[in-house]
Amino acid sequence: MEVPAVDLVTHVEECPSIDLIDNNSEDRYDVWKFSLIGRLDFFRIKFVDVVISLKNQWKLTCSCKMIPLGKGFFTIKLENMEDKNSIKAGKWEVADRVLRVRNWMPNFRPENQSTSSTMVWVHYPGLSFEYWDEKTLFTISRAIGTPVKVDEVTLNYENGLYARVLVDIDLAQKIPNKLWIKNKYGGFMQNVLLTKLPKFCPNCKIIGHTQPE
Repeated sequence: MEVPAVDLVTHVEECPSIDLIDNNSEDRYDVWKFSLIGRLDFFRIKFVDVVISLKNQWKLTCSCKMIPLGKGFFTIKLENMEDKNSIKAGKWEVADRVLRVRNWMPNFRPENQSTSSTMVWVHYPGLSFEYWDEKTLFTISRAIGTPVKVDEVTLNYENGLYARVLVDIDLAQKIPNKLWIKNKYGGFMQNVLLTKLPKFCPNCKIIGHTQPE
């Protein structure tokens, strides 16, 4: 017996429909017009500590409320454009984690965001000191993702075991564990170590849980 096909494009599950179009719709959105949506890796760090750290860095002119949304996202509710622009223009970190911000948008839902990218400290063990400048390390790191910054310890040659670079990496893509680096003397193979990776599901292609979970 043939099972009837269901048109997933036109089929809508029957449920109550609520019309909010004319129900103070402009006021509903205007109250959030100066807000931002932030994203941070909360691995081994509490949200309350993030709030304290960021507010101390921002030095805002008015009050600010930060509201956790899940999956590393949170709303930054602000009261004026000056504070909003100040946050967007700066670079902010909490415990070596770099904050990402975007403009607030209606109907934002963390579960609908494909979050396969994360910032990871990448180690290059045994890399010779002549390559430990920011320009060179950024060039090397672009083979893995988007370089964000070089660790100050690396730039100051305080630890000779490895060079350390913060890189924005898409975990849904194949990440090499070795790189062939060419130079005027030929070339050499360089190992790549990724540290403190967050939970990632290769099936869903999102950060936040593992495949068994």
